Amino acid sequence: MLAGVDAARLRRLPPCLVLGRMKDPPRDRQRTLVEALQKAGVTVEAKLDGAGYHAMELFKEDRAAEFIAQVTDFVRRHTGAGSDVHAGRSRL
Repeated sequence: MLAGVDAARLRRLPPCLVLGRMKDPPRDRQRTLVEALQKAGVTVEAKLDGAGYHAMELFKEDRAAEFIAQVTDFVRRHTGAGSDVHAGRSRL
């Protein structure tokens, strides 16, 4: 379990999406988080085996589009927002 966080507190969380990459430094911690959420009964979707490195969606246009699509799909399915969810890449 996560240090200092009990299952009762985790259980109050809404559905969670955890995304990671093969060369993501916090990948082990992401897996630990996913396991703790699942053990607490939280609905969790985890995609941790994607090719690439940490935060590559900030630098690769195709990965940014994939990331936005994954998050948009998750939000639509878990909020009932349907087509009201609009997401796009920021031009900072």
